[in-house]
Amino acid sequence: MNEQEFTDFLRLKRREKRMTLRRMCELTGINPVDYSRMERGMTPPVKDVGVIADVLELSDEDSRKLCFLAEVARVNWSPAERKPLFPAFIEFEDGHVPTKEELKSLFEWFDSNDF
Repeated sequence: MNEQEFTDFLRLKRREKRMTLRRMCELTGINPVDYSRMERGMTPPVKDVGVIADVLELSDEDSRKLCFLAEVARVNWSPAERKPLFPAFIEFEDGHVPTKEELKSLFEWFDSNDF
């Protein structure tokens, strides 16, 4: 994941709502110049992207995705720093939340693969 994914997702969701950048800024209280730079990936995401998710009336899933992509975009995470995030964002299609053993196996797989 990279910063581009955050900016693309944010822009897509704003445009799906047919909301101008100016209107988004009015509703969130974010300076238009700062918002524009953030949406173009020129500055890191604002600390509380939850405000943006609320204004866009995102689903719970899209709201979590936006928050996660913002965190990833803010910093370059090392594999050790990513591990604590996984349990909050992994859920199987059938709604099954992985056990500690399944997560451990997944972390071992990530550690053994170079990507």
